[in-house]
Amino acid sequence: MTEVKKIGLRDLLPATEKVMQYASCVSINGQKVLELARRIPEFSSTFRAPLKIIGDELKIDLQLIFVKNAVNFSFWPDLSKPQWVVEEKEGESHDTKWGADALNICFDRALKNGMKILSPNFLNSLTEGQVRHLFRGYQGTEIPMIHERMMCLKDVGFVLLGEFRGKYLNVVEEANYDAVALVNLIAENFSSYSDVSRFRSMRVPFLKRAQLCAYHTHLTLRRHGKSGLKNIDQLTAFADYRVPQVLREFGVLEYAPRLSERIRNNVLIIRDDPAEVQIRAATVRAVELIRELHNGKYTPAQIDSVLWGMTRQVKFKEPFHRTRTIAY
Repeated sequence: MTEVKKIGLRDLLPATEKVMQYASCVSINGQKVLELARRIPEFSSTFRAPLKIIGDELKIDLQLIFVKNAVNFSFWPDLSKPQWVVEEKEGESHDTKWGADALNICFDRALKNGMKILSPNFLNSLTEGQVRHLFRGYQGTEIPMIHERMMCLKDVGFVLLGEFRGKYLNVVEEANYDAVALVNLIAENFSSYSDVSRFRSMRVPFLKRAQLCAYHTHLTLRRHGKSGLKNIDQLTAFADYRVPQVLREFGVLEYAPRLSERIRNNVLIIRDDPAEVQIRAATVRAVELIRELHNGKYTPAQIDSVLWGMTRQVKFKEPFHRTRTIAY
């Protein structure tokens, strides 16, 4: 029986390079990369901050970062349903947020109301009703993939209890505060964080949420006066559905007519569809090109953060690609 080779973060860049060699529906416009790279400094104040932390105790803030990132995916609604939004102050105002901002509100609200959402024992025994209550939206709007989010939270609780004595801090320590080791350790132990695509005969370890969690961990450590994670510059772009939308808006990513039509018509693109893998691979490669043009002044994670921040400022001509997945 042939042993399957273990794959990790350091395999991602070579894999994305190969994907782009065979890409038939996504390409990178080098001139537009150069033009966008020149604009990165003016947007550098928009570096993506961590999902909101709550206090002065490092182990609690790290636990919160890890649990939040377990469900930090796929916030867009099905075409027949309204956007999930959450009131900033429940029952006090009708100002609402969506996406990661709404996620922050949900966890703040849960902690204030005594929900033991950071306890691995509680997470391990979660019910779907409790998850619906955690993510309850304004005027009955519902977060997508409730069952999948419940299973991700249960996975976090189960593995933390069984392998890491209940604390994410122990995961960070086992990785020796190294960003690459941390991403791989998370992905290998927590199935909910696994994110390896298939393209032709290749495996492509995008590991989006594990990488984003490592980046948030680094920023949280720095906020607590620590030195952060080693090898943070080895993280890549966090290939999701918003960053490629920005890259396409600025002409960096170019899509073949058939793919453009599918996205414009809001056609669902299944996970690991060749077009979906190419979009994500091109996102990683484009950010690497921007990094090279800045001679490493900015890490890929920082460039990704700038691009993600642009989603709040840019009026898009085209929608993002729609792939329903827990990966992003």
